[in-house]
This record gives sequence, structure tokens and C-alpha cells, in this order.
Amino acid sequence: MQYQREATQDEVVWVFLEGEYRSARFGGELREAMAREGCPPKAILEPDLQSAEENALRQRVLGAYRGWGRNTDLFEGFPPVARWQRFRFEEGDLDRLRYVRYSYWDEISCFTGRPRSAAPVIRQGREIFEVSNAPFLEGEAFLRGGGSFPPLIAVTDGGPDIILLEGHSRATVYALAPEFFPGTACYLGLCEAKALEAWAGPPLEP
Repeated sequence: MQYQREATQDEVVWVFLEGEYRSARFGGELREAMAREGCPPKAILEPDLQSAEENALRQRVLGAYRGWGRNTDLFEGFPPVARWQRFRFEEGDLDRLRYVRYSYWDEISCFTGRPRSAAPVIRQGREIFEVSNAPFLEGEAFLRGGGSFPPLIAVTDGGPDIILLEGHSRATVYALAPEFFPGTACYLGLCEAKALEAWAGPPLEP
């Protein structure tokens, strides 16, 4: 991974929301949470990261949407992050990515937790829990047509594994088109190992 700079929690919250605001799968649910919290689209699409008021609003939206700061949903048991940094992935880093333990991602990755292992399953046309693979294939076509994705967000204990927080589907698309992965931006949080495993689940690989 190529280090770029330090990052703030406020920036990461915004990147998380921006990535899912544009998602066909999650965007509707996020916009509902924004409406409940009185958050205008401009706060996501044209953020002022120097505004304490805006930053607090985005945190409330992420809390209502995914449980940030509430110890619920995706962020139930989420470990404290000592620091956030921004990197760009290099060739070979795709093999370090690991999904959070969840039944769908366990199954589609053949119980390895790796996007690399999910790609052949998708190519074979196997649909896990009757969930369509079409979004992955559409994402691949988007990349090959010149499109680009928002940064991924992940956490690590400093070891080889990079645990995805936001961007599971996009990481899977990169596994289908790995030549587009180098240079991809990632916000990476550093966590204590035991706390990270308690949240993400133990690795599936021996």
C-alpha cells in the first residue's frame, strides 16, 4: 500500500456516506435516514469538513443509517480506531482484503472471506441465498467502460489482513477486474487486534 496522508474521523464518515449515497442497493435507505435527520444532499455531495455542525449532522445520519456511535447494526462492537490514514492500493493488495464475517460473504467466498474467492463463484453463475449477481457484473462493466468507484474504507490491526468496513461489493467487483484495482484509494483505520476480531469475526482461513 502506498501511504498518502493522515485522515480524520469526520472525513471517513463523509466518505462512507458518499459511497453509499450513490449505491443502487443502499442509496434509498440512506436518503430516508437523511430525510429523518434533516440532512440535505449538499452535506454529502459538497461537504464542508471544517464545519462542526455539518460533521455532527453526518455522524447522526450514519448513526441512524448504520448504527455509528450507537453500538448497533454494522457498528455493534466496532473497535476504537487509533488513527485513520489514506492509502492507495498496489498490486497484490487485493489478496489482503477480507470481508467482515457475515453469512452471505462467507458463502460467496467459499468460506475464505476473500473477494478473490468470490469472483469464480460469480463467474459460474452461482447465486448465494438467491441474491442476484447482476450488480457485480454491472459494476465490472462500469469499470471496463471507464468508470471509477469511491474509495474503500477498511480497518486493520497492522497485520496482513485488511478488513472491509465499507465497499464489500466494490471490492468484489475489483476481484472480477483486478487490473483496475492498483491505485484505488482506501481509508484505513488502525485497531487493536482482539477488539477488531471481536467485531469482524475470526478469519476463516487456517
